[in-house]
Parts: sequence; structure tokens; C-alpha cells
Amino acid sequence: MRLVTSNMIPIIDKYAISVMKLPEHELIGRAGLALLSAVEKYVPAAKSVLIFAGKGNNGADGYALAANLAKTRRVTVIDVFGAGQRSDGGRYWLEEAKKSGVEILPMPEKIELEEFDIAVDAIFGTGFVGEYPESVISIANLLNGSDIYKIAVDVPIGVNADTGAVEPFALRADLTVMLSFAKIGELSYPAREYVGDIMIS
Repeated sequence: MRLVTSNMIPIIDKYAISVMKLPEHELIGRAGLALLSAVEKYVPAAKSVLIFAGKGNNGADGYALAANLAKTRRVTVIDVFGAGQRSDGGRYWLEEAKKSGVEILPMPEKIELEEFDIAVDAIFGTGFVGEYPESVISIANLLNGSDIYKIAVDVPIGVNADTGAVEPFALRADLTVMLSFAKIGELSYPAREYVGDIMIS
């Protein structure tokens, strides 16, 4: 198993885009397909999926997942920060999700989790630093208080992918899909108790 730290991810992505000549939207598309495989393997009977998407690469992966899932399931994406996508590749998959019939909503005052079989955390990636916004803390607390099946993209809310430290509100995922490589901190404790099952893809 190959382990990486968060500061290695941008370097790996840059290499794939600039040296291997892999377009950014295709790189994100591959992540979306990996996430789709995870859904089909772990929760194949799910009919409705709620995705919380941030504005960076993690959110872009969420939109790529949404576009693929929408072919066979009802999919709703909550644009957590109301900012869409900041990269060209992310905007590509945002548009693909819209074309696929994905419902994209701003952050609501109340979220009805009972309508969904799966919730996906695609808000922050491995490179998050700083204080967590209250809206994101509220999402983590809401999901932790629910029996809904929870999938984290790369790293759950409130988990440090490098050190294995966790915030008090950290999301307890049922499954964490680590894209490309395992992140060293998520295999350490206490983080290991929060990532749930691990799929490296």
C-alpha cells in the first residue's frame, strides 16, 4: 500500500495534468467513476443520494459522481458555500451534473435526510486548513445523528489526513473512498475510527 500526505496530492495532480497530459476534467471524471464503483459495491440498492459539495476539487469529484449516479438514481447536490466550482474541470462536471438532471440546491435551513439512502461528504479535500465553518459543523452533526449511510470523499469532515487527529464534531463515515492513494493520517488513530470501511481507488 502506498501512503501519501496531503501536500503530495497537488503535486501528483499537477504531474498527471502537465506531464501525462491528462485533462483536468478527465482526472476528475476518473474520480467520479471510482466513487460510482464504491456506491455500487457497498450500497447497490440505494435509490436516492444526497451529495454535499464544496467549491474545490473534492466538490468537483462530488459533481462527477452526481452526473454518473443520475443515470440510475435520484441525485441531489447541496452547494454548501453557494459558490459553484472554482476550477475549469470542476465547472465542467457541474454542467454535466445539470445536464444529467441532478437537482442542485443552495444550503437549506433544514435538510430532510429521510428522503435519501446515502449522504456523500464532498466538501473539503485533504488540503483543508483553518477553522471549520459553522455550516459544515452543522452538516457533520446532522449526519452523525442519523442512520443514513455516509460516504466521505478522500477524508471525512473534521479528520486530519496527515496527523490522524479529529475534531469533536468529526464525521463518522461508513465508507471513505481514498482516491489514488491512502492518506497516512487516516490509517492512524483516532482517525481510523472515523473513516469506516476504506476503498482505495
